[in-house]
Amino acid sequence: MRVQFAGDGTGLLPIRTVSRLTGVKPVTLRAWERRYGLISPSRTESGHRLYSPDDVERIRRAVALVRQGVAIGRVGALLDPGRAGQVDVDGAWGRHRRAFENAVDSFEESAMDAIHRSLIMRFPGRLVLEQVISPVATRLENGDGDAALARQRFLESWLHTKLGAHCHHTRPEDAQGNVLIAPLPGETRQLSALVFALLASEAGFRTTLLGADTPPGVLPLAVRRSERLAVILYGHRPTARLFLDSTLPRLVGRLTVPCFAQGRASETSRADFTSAGCTPLGQDPVRGLEIFEERSGVSQA
Repeated sequence: MRVQFAGDGTGLLPIRTVSRLTGVKPVTLRAWERRYGLISPSRTESGHRLYSPDDVERIRRAVALVRQGVAIGRVGALLDPGRAGQVDVDGAWGRHRRAFENAVDSFEESAMDAIHRSLIMRFPGRLVLEQVISPVATRLENGDGDAALARQRFLESWLHTKLGAHCHHTRPEDAQGNVLIAPLPGETRQLSALVFALLASEAGFRTTLLGADTPPGVLPLAVRRSERLAVILYGHRPTARLFLDSTLPRLVGRLTVPCFAQGRASETSRADFTSAGCTPLGQDPVRGLEIFEERSGVSQA
């Protein structure tokens, strides 16, 4: 079947739209087609891929199976009627996670890059973050001592590079909304915030991550000068009582967009953030993004 264009009432979708609907990058969709035969999109006369609603649903089912731990090479058999059988959760994500964790512990940036490249060629970026990078970052962020701090800073630097590259390749017109992520007073750790920012970017948001020692008082001005969907305050260490009781309520009152809190601080002082009108997202970036999507009213379906 060859189609001249997508606007002829067929309901066929271009690859960029399908990527946005499913969270699977175009390069991964092409790999799933070429290497594994998971999907067979139609083509325009000029060779551009066009996907049907059934293709989109098949991709979503494939993502669900991969999330369960099914190796991508086995997904096709499970998707085809009469060949599904029993899902084999083979622990592949655990192996990938351990390999990445070992690379971080050994300060092997080239190994981290190689593991990451291999995974994002086969799986959606958001899934790689959820299953591999986020658990490693959470373990490191909760560690103490000089060795743990060194690894935290090392992984932070690596994640900053990935976030910058991702933002550079995200077109403003494709964004679900702009999110400003800023530190709570005195915060120096960024691991959880960086993972959250990357997850949000994968979900279609444009993110701006402000560094340590950014004064909270500048945030209302930053929001007014740029169109923002929300402000997210991040923090790991306990938050000062004066800030929670006095500064935070005034800050939230001056913001013209919803305010959220992310990181361990939002768990330890959950009631205080909630009372001030700042929705806590918790330390887990994966669950935090799910809450943010629900509360911000942006559907990723």
